[in-house]
Amino acid sequence: PLRYGDKPVVRTRAAALTQMKETFAYEIFESAEAMESGAKPNCSGQSVHCIVEAASFKPVSMKKAAPKLYALYQEALEAELFIKALSSCVRESDVGVHSLSTSS
Repeated sequence: PLRYGDKPVVRTRAAALTQMKETFAYEIFESAEAMESGAKPNCSGQSVHCIVEAASFKPVSMKKAAPKLYALYQEALEAELFIKALSSCVRESDVGVHSLSTSS
């Protein structure tokens, strides 16, 4: 368990994207060493976000309101999916690679 004074590490990634909302996933590890060693996170969670009109607070399409931001989220999500697929293929082969990490 984490205690006061510990220095946990939070790994954040894009988890899902639609034109109206984006989802981020979080994993909290007791330390950078624990994360890098492939240890199980202490806890995990996710949050869902959307862009709204300032005046009405109604959701708007991110793809229309902020196309560059939408494209960046899309690229991040595609990279994450590619790494997961590649990691799965490596685990199923006899290559001898033990893990792939997406942490930075």
